[in-house]
Amino acid sequence: MDPNRYIASKVGLAREMSGMSIATLARRAGMTPNALSESLRGNRTLTAAELVELALVLEIDLYCFVEKERYDEIVERRRQVIDEFGTGAGMADLRKAHRQ
Repeated sequence: MDPNRYIASKVGLAREMSGMSIATLARRAGMTPNALSESLRGNRTLTAAELVELALVLEIDLYCFVEKERYDEIVERRRQVIDEFGTGAGMADLRKAHRQ
């Protein structure tokens, strides 16, 4: 499935489960209702900042927006970085691990 559509479906499901209207969720996340509606229909890609705001408003973890296969890959890379660099690893360490 297209990653943007997958994310939109997850946001839509979380919104429905929360009982919030599109207008309420959009307002609380700092978006316009039209922008959120277009994103949920797959006609507009959500920005990273919008995803963070939506996750905060919906009180869900950002990992909820990641497909299972990608989630497993992210968790494994994170484990590798922590094993190699410790828990204080920064973005440069993540990029280094990604290139290996």
